[in-house]
Amino acid sequence: MSVNKNFSHELKHIIATDYNIGDLMDIEQIHLGAVNKSFIIRTAGKNKKNPYFFRKYNPGKTKNEIEFEHSVITHLKKKRFAIVADFIHTKNGKTFVNRNNGQDHFYAIFDILPGKDKYSWDNPDCLKNDLKNAGGVLSKFHNTVFDLKPEQKRCEPKIMDLLPRIAQNISSCAKKKGETPFDICLRKNLDTILSTIDQTLNAFVCGVQGSKYKDLVQMVIHCDYHPGNIKFQNNAITGLFDFDWSKVDVRCFDVALAITYFCAIWEGTDDGSIHMEKAATFFQTYQKAFTTEPGPLNGPELQYLPHMIKAANIYIMNWVICDFYNGENETNPCIYTQYLQHYCRSLQWLEEKCNFKALENLFS
Repeated sequence: MSVNKNFSHELKHIIATDYNIGDLMDIEQIHLGAVNKSFIIRTAGKNKKNPYFFRKYNPGKTKNEIEFEHSVITHLKKKRFAIVADFIHTKNGKTFVNRNNGQDHFYAIFDILPGKDKYSWDNPDCLKNDLKNAGGVLSKFHNTVFDLKPEQKRCEPKIMDLLPRIAQNISSCAKKKGETPFDICLRKNLDTILSTIDQTLNAFVCGVQGSKYKDLVQMVIHCDYHPGNIKFQNNAITGLFDFDWSKVDVRCFDVALAITYFCAIWEGTDDGSIHMEKAATFFQTYQKAFTTEPGPLNGPELQYLPHMIKAANIYIMNWVICDFYNGENETNPCIYTQYLQHYCRSLQWLEEKCNFKALENLFS
C-alpha cells in the first residue's frame, strides 16, 4: 500500500464498518486536485478485485457543503447525465461517511469513470475537437441542473459578494513579510489586482450597457470546470468530476471560468493572454448546444461575460494565494510563483482596451 499505516488502518475500518464492498486489498493515492485527497482502492469479494475511487474530504468541509455537492450528483444521475460517477452507498444508504474525532472528517466512495486524464488545469493546450466537446458538455450540464433545487448550500458567497472579501484577503497576504519570489510578485502586482477588483465590482453594481446584474441567470454552477476535471476516451468526454466547488451563482461566471481555464495561453511572450480562436470554438459550441432551458447565454449575460472573465482570473488567483500561504507550499514557492505571474499577466492583458474589446466583439 502506498499510504501511511495509520490511514490504511482507518480506511480498512471504514470499509469494513460502513460498506459492503469486500475487504480492502490495496490503496494508491492519485494527485488530482489540491483540496481533497483522492485514492484508487481495490477490494476483494467473491473472488473479484474491485477498483473504486475513494475521497477523503478536506477537514474544512462541512456536512452541509457535502450534502449540497451530493445532491447535485444525485440530480445528474437521476436525469441520466451519464458521465458522472455514481456513489457507492453505505450499508445504511448514505452517500458519505462521517468520522468525528474532535473534528468532522468526511469520506465517500465512487465508481471509477472510464477514460483518461488527458489534460491538466494549468497549460492544457486543448485540441479543437476536445474544446468543442467541452463546450457541449458544459451546456448539457447547465441544461440538466437548471431545474435543481439543491439540498443545503456551499459556504462560499456568490462572486459579487466574494470579490470584496478577496480584495481584503489579498491585501492582508501582501502585508506578510516574506521575501520569496511569490511574496515579491504579489506586492509588485497588488495595485493592479485591487484596481481590477474595483473595476469589476463597479461593472457589477452599476450595470453594463443598460443590463443589470439582477437580470443574470442564476443556478447551480460547477465552478471548477477545467480540463483536469474531465476524462476522455476515443475523442469523446467520458467523465466529469469534482463537484465540491459547485454552488448557486450567476451562470455566466461558470462560462467565464471555463474560458479562462480552457483557452488561456501559458507559455512564451503570450503567457496570460486568451487564445481567441480557442475561446470562439468553446463559446460557440456552448451556445449552439442548448435544447431546453436556460438556453444559450442571453443579452445581459453576454454583456457581462468579459467582466466575468476578469472575475474568474481574480477567483483563481485568490485560490493560488490562499493555497500558498495556508497550505504546505511555502517551502517550495516556484510553481506557485509561476501561477501567480500567469494570472497577473492575465489581468494586465485584460486591461488592454483592444483585448477587452475583442472579447466583447466575440461574445456579441
